[in-house]
This record gives sequence, structure tokens and C-alpha cells, in this order.
Amino acid sequence: MKIFKLRELHFNISFSLITGVITIVSMLAILSVFLRLYKTSKKNLLNEWQIETVQMAHKINRYMKTPMDAVSFSAVKLNEMLERKASHQEVHEYIKKETAIYASTISENSTGIYCYYDGEFMSGTEWSPPEGFNAKTRPWYTTAFDAGGKTALAKPYLDIKTNSVMLSVAQLLDDLDSVISM
Repeated sequence: MKIFKLRELHFNISFSLITGVITIVSMLAILSVFLRLYKTSKKNLLNEWQIETVQMAHKINRYMKTPMDAVSFSAVKLNEMLERKASHQEVHEYIKKETAIYASTISENSTGIYCYYDGEFMSGTEWSPPEGFNAKTRPWYTTAFDAGGKTALAKPYLDIKTNSVMLSVAQLLDDLDSVISM
């Protein structure tokens, strides 16, 4: 009877050890599979985000191309007007006309073409700035000034006209004081 109980105890201990080892090995296998799936999922998700980020960057570049071209083309004309000392009225008429042209091709988010020309702010949409407005302190102006004549994209800022966050494209003109922006 003692031998039988000893064998039974030995069997129970062996069975418990084998069951424990099998359980641990199974858990490690499951953990290994889980970690591989996690790493694969993480890698796929990061790749997907990277692809989406690149696609979004291309969309933004396409979206900004028209305003950048508009500012560059308008800068050429305004530089010519500066050189021949065109009147403020002529410049204002020109930017109103350009604003109307680009309004049909650029999204409704556009506030039109505006400029600081020969010491005066002008808007192609007939918007009048509030009292105390200083164009030279606005982000579109400082960005253009800092870019030294290259077309530049201003960081997002709060627009006085719309009271919403805006992006502007701007360029310093040849007199190194006047700026065209959209």
C-alpha cells in the first residue's frame, strides 16, 4: 500500500511537472506568436501612416501650387509697376483683377491677393483693415521679408479678416519693402 501511495505521489508530481512545463511552453509559444503579430501589425500600421503622410504632403503641395504661382506671377507684374512708379490706384485695380481671376480656380478658403505696396496696404477683395493695422507686423509680410525675394509660405497664423487660422504665400518685391501675398 505504501508503494502504491508512493507511486501515486510520484505520478502526481510527475504529472504536475509535465503539465506545468507544457503550460509554460504553450504560454511562451502564444506570447511569441502574439509578439510577432504585434510587431508585424505595428510595422504595417507605421508603413500605412507613412504612405498616408506622403500622400497628404503631395495633396498639400498641389493645393499650395496655385497660390504660389499666383504670387510669383503677380510679383513680376508688381515689380514692373514699381519700376515705372505706377499709381496706387493702378496697382489696386491690378490686384482686384487678379483676385477675381484666381477666385475661380482657388478654393473658397482664399482671402484673395493683397499687398503692401509703396507704403500702403491694398486688398483685392476691398477689405479695409481695422484702425492701427500694420502690414509690416503681419506673418505674411515678415515671412516674405525674411525670404529675401523668394516666394515663401508663412506659418499658420490668425487672420484679422476672417478670424481663422490661415496659411499665406508671400513674396518680397524688388524695392525690398513691398510684399505681395495670397
